[in-house]
Amino acid sequence: MNKKNKTTIIVSIAVFAFVIAANFWMQKNKERNRELQLESKIKQAVDEKLKTLPAIKKMKKKVSDSQMEEKQSQVDLEIKNSIDRLFELDRKVIHGPDERKELESLLSNQELIQDSFEMLNDIQATHDDGLEKNQSERMRRVLFLTKALEWEGNPSNKELVSQVQEFVIQDNLPSISDIKARKSFAADKVELFANLKYLDIEKGLEIEDRNISETNAKLMRFANNFYKLNKERRK
Repeated sequence: MNKKNKTTIIVSIAVFAFVIAANFWMQKNKERNRELQLESKIKQAVDEKLKTLPAIKKMKKKVSDSQMEEKQSQVDLEIKNSIDRLFELDRKVIHGPDERKELESLLSNQELIQDSFEMLNDIQATHDDGLEKNQSERMRRVLFLTKALEWEGNPSNKELVSQVQEFVIQDNLPSISDIKARKSFAADKVELFANLKYLDIEKGLEIEDRNISETNAKLMRFANNFYKLNKERRK
């Protein structure tokens, strides 16, 4: 093979290698460009997501709050209907077996009892609902709790008595700035204290022994004198 042919072959090989290398580089460059474009799109999508995330969270919170409010409204309605039904049954002079069972179930209902004490302790509700409406509902709850106390066979009696004691003994009246609201809440304490002590004088005396509030002491002295509670003990 002469020198000219060898040179031609070498040049051809070099050109071929260059073409292959160039194609390889172009292919790699295309792949890299695609990766960069993909990364850019991903980053853009993430940035857009981050921008909308607060709005999404806010929207979810609104939906969640709305669902909670709806659920709470449903619970409040169920409790109101239950207490309405209790008073309806209580007004009857004679009860059938099913009605008596239903009445006793309502009088011992822990959810109703707990919700009533929460309602009686909710001072803020006087501002949210208005004193007149709030006072009317609290009167219903006090009446319900009184009837629950009056049922000697109430399986919830132990917890009920304990909750009445804790409700009466707490020193929360001085924190109520509105004088009408304070008198209204004081009346709830007096009524529940008087009813408990009339039904179980020892439990009533426990409240007086534990009490360290001068405000509560005045209320208890008023209840003892007005309802003659201590005279009942001497009989």
